[in-house]
Amino acid sequence: MSESSSPARGRDPLPGRTTPTWEMELLISGATVFSLLQAPGLMDEAYYAIAPGLSSEYQALATLPYLYLMTACLALIATFLAHLCVRGYWVALVGLGSVYPQGVDWSRLRWGPGFVAALRRSLAPLPEAIERYDNRASQVFGFGVGLSALAIGITLFVAIIGSVSVALYELSGRAVRMDIFLIALLGLCFGPYLLLYGVDSLLRHAPERHPRLRRWIEAAFTRWMRVPFVTGSNYPLLLFTSHIGGRSGNWLMALALLALIGVSAVRMESGRARWQIDGYGLLPDGDTSGYVLEPRHYADQRTRLGSRLPAAYIPSEQIRGDWLRVYLPFRPTADTEALQRLCPALAEASPPPEAVLACLPRRFRLQLDGKPPAVAPDFSFARDPDTGLRGIVAMIDLHELPRGRHELALFHDDAPAAGKNEGKPPRAAARIPFWH
Repeated sequence: MSESSSPARGRDPLPGRTTPTWEMELLISGATVFSLLQAPGLMDEAYYAIAPGLSSEYQALATLPYLYLMTACLALIATFLAHLCVRGYWVALVGLGSVYPQGVDWSRLRWGPGFVAALRRSLAPLPEAIERYDNRASQVFGFGVGLSALAIGITLFVAIIGSVSVALYELSGRAVRMDIFLIALLGLCFGPYLLLYGVDSLLRHAPERHPRLRRWIEAAFTRWMRVPFVTGSNYPLLLFTSHIGGRSGNWLMALALLALIGVSAVRMESGRARWQIDGYGLLPDGDTSGYVLEPRHYADQRTRLGSRLPAAYIPSEQIRGDWLRVYLPFRPTADTEALQRLCPALAEASPPPEAVLACLPRRFRLQLDGKPPAVAPDFSFARDPDTGLRGIVAMIDLHELPRGRHELALFHDDAPAAGKNEGKPPRAAARIPFWH
């Protein structure tokens, strides 16, 4: 070996069986973690800027790709963080192994003989431990990349199926619900695949029987492997699952994917708390009691709150002047259908704006301190400057309102249905305290 190619004097080379891609793994993990930490927030901004303004049919089609794309992003972040930790542990072992090549000096440990003996039996020799964590880091890296590729493939598949469903829904004149088209397309795609998979599993115990059927199934699966969401076409996952056991690997992959999808779903904003684990059991959690100053109902606090959910809001907790500006988010499906039931004339194509404005007080009923305002609110169409979503603004005259604490209540009225909610008092959608 020439002098230029020999290791530097006084430095121990890396173990001979070290993964050759360890430097690239560290570079990719570090760069990806720091760059992807911003991605969930950006995806949230894009989703909440679009989804709340869609009708209920289209909201589901926007939510599914968002969930799977968020799952892929979280998979990369979690995997590369875990990889950095495992690879850092390996670096520590390699570094200390070069400082203390003889390994642990058991003679200098002042511990009991039983504990030392048990510890020596449970610990692998230093070279074996270094190789084990080297391999483990590469396994974590490969599994995470494969799982993210699987989630991205599912996202593309869902986006394609959703686009076809939208096209069929619009071409049919919306005569059939969109979810029917979506379920039918999923059945057409997955039904033959599951059928072939079941038949192929039955042929596993007798491969020499039915050779023609086996060749036909093989040809069909060859075409199916071109689809990105099929596990077998994902080389990192295929390598991983084959060496830890096909069934165990598939279960691990499915559980990891379901867990990440669950995390993606749970982190989505919700108008109501899913559970309460803090110690504020005596304090009401919600804005329907009339005693909670909920930040999302005040324009000067919404940006600090960081919430992207549409909500009714007023300028501040303290209102100065004779007019109260109330922004009311418009829910495309629920509010449109309710307005058309309350005012049947709005069911016609392109009703005039004056007719919609005249019907808005019947849908959005506002009360001040439990009573209708002395002067009927003045409604206008508006747009939320923060989210860009369209809604309604109601201006309420306050010049006769006495000084002190007051409460604005919002009710969503609808056309009465026979026997439905009969005798029950209406429930406020929001109660917003303020001082004037």
